[in-house]
Amino acid sequence: MLPKNTPKDEPTVEKTIGQEVAAALKEALPALMQAIVPATIVAMEQAKSQTTHDLTMKARKATLALGEKCGICRQLVGDGKTRGCGGPWAREADGTFKLDNKGARIEDYSQFHELMVVFPNDPVAEQQFDGVQINGAHYCSSGPNHKVWVPKQNDIAAHLLNFEEDQRAQRVGRKHIRQSGSISGNGGQQVSGPTFA
Repeated sequence: MLPKNTPKDEPTVEKTIGQEVAAALKEALPALMQAIVPATIVAMEQAKSQTTHDLTMKARKATLALGEKCGICRQLVGDGKTRGCGGPWAREADGTFKLDNKGARIEDYSQFHELMVVFPNDPVAEQQFDGVQINGAHYCSSGPNHKVWVPKQNDIAAHLLNFEEDQRAQRVGRKHIRQSGSISGNGGQQVSGPTFA
């Protein structure tokens, strides 16, 4: 507090401190601006480059995902449409991964995979069966009721049919038709007759 008998022209302690602070700020302001403005510009440029970096990393992750191996079926993940199995993660219609609230990919095996019995129906053929191999990945059920995860786009059923047919042919034998002889027909025409071996 100021004493009541202080003349107005005489500077008080509070006025002199405020004037000194104002004078110091006035002198320091250009130096502060010279330090703050470049730092702000650098921070803005870093934010721009961070965005470019993030875009580059996103594109790189998408490229790597095409070559990534699926933990379910051991095929390449790819995009699930034109190449690869699609992976164990849920995808949107445009092919991007569905993310949870933490930014992690949501797992959904059934979108690109199915459970299938990879085992022959013929009990004699199952003794020789050692599974189906596709692109280096081996699929084999441990019995006729055991289902394993396989990619939805596969030809495992055709492999099983071919295997069973080959096993049956090895046991029974194949019928071969040979064209080895001719019979003369009407008007001197020769007609070949099949012979069975």
